[in-house]
Amino acid sequence: MVAKLMTKHSLDIKNKVAIIGGGINGLCSAWLCAQQGFEVHLYEKETLMSQTSRCSSKLLHGGLRYLEYLQFSLVRESLQERKFWLEAAPELTNDIELVIPLYKGGIHKRWEYKIGLVLYDFLAGKNNLGKHRYLTKEEVVNTFPSIETNGLTGAYAYHDGQMDDYELGLWVSRQLTDLGGTISENTKITKVTNEGLVTLESGEKSQYDCVVNACGPWAQELVSRSNIDCEIKLKLVRGTHIIIPQISDKALYLEDKESKRLFFVLPYKGNTLVGTTEEVHDLSNKIEPTENEINYLICALNKFFDNKITQTDIIESFAGARPLIFESTKLMNEVSREYKIKRTEKLINVFGGKWTTSRKLGESVLEQVLKVIK
Repeated sequence: MVAKLMTKHSLDIKNKVAIIGGGINGLCSAWLCAQQGFEVHLYEKETLMSQTSRCSSKLLHGGLRYLEYLQFSLVRESLQERKFWLEAAPELTNDIELVIPLYKGGIHKRWEYKIGLVLYDFLAGKNNLGKHRYLTKEEVVNTFPSIETNGLTGAYAYHDGQMDDYELGLWVSRQLTDLGGTISENTKITKVTNEGLVTLESGEKSQYDCVVNACGPWAQELVSRSNIDCEIKLKLVRGTHIIIPQISDKALYLEDKESKRLFFVLPYKGNTLVGTTEEVHDLSNKIEPTENEINYLICALNKFFDNKITQTDIIESFAGARPLIFESTKLMNEVSREYKIKRTEKLINVFGGKWTTSRKLGESVLEQVLKVIK
């Protein structure tokens, strides 16, 4: 896609593009625009990768659970992009096998997982990292000696990608600056216009040929503050993770039958990462883990292991607010992670999205920029 687009403006006088937001979607949008040859300036109100983009589950994945809601195109695109990241930055990413233990009375039946994993492998196509496999109860216990065995019948294992989300985001920022892009951290944009004018908190104004609002959870807030009408609304969902001493060097995807949710237990930098939660968040409140969310993760994990953990075992906890497209008829876990991009004159607004597909989102942003700068 980008290779085809690059022929149009490569010899023209450089047009100026402003990207607002230093998370992974803003960085990828800026990177793709800089590849095109535009003069790119990225603004971030704090520091790069300081919010949602560094508070992920550290996975580059298709999203197995999205198949339940028939989001096939999102899963396929995510699996394609998973392969890109693994190949582009192997020092910051790795293949990881996740094990889904199967228990009697579980949320999903064995045949449901089987169908889902066959489809997951199929959608990955040539980008598949390894075919899923079935594990007997004995194989599960051998792999996880302290796992709860009451009701355990076996497990499925499948492959996905893992990353250092913060460092991978900074890797993208270096690609941007190597192409001549500039970055202004700790620089808040207070207002934008459809005509390409941005106003800094200092009062300084700058004119651009195109402006991209990629503020993540704050995208709608910037639009509202600028008195610009937009029919898309965001639903912010806070996700909390905890890091504890390593339980295993293998990864688990576990069902919590009481809450009817699944959560990850992942090896990460010599420790274990546990998450995530899903709670509606209001930006008037600080984005941080709550006591209830931390206790939920502790209790959910303790159902599966003999060695119980307490809050004193927690090395670190963190939370991020995921910007989802608001759909009044859907529950939180049913809301799509697909993104929407809306253009009005010289202003492009980006809503939603997920880490794994951020580069693809950047390509879609570039397509819109090229429609502005004809």
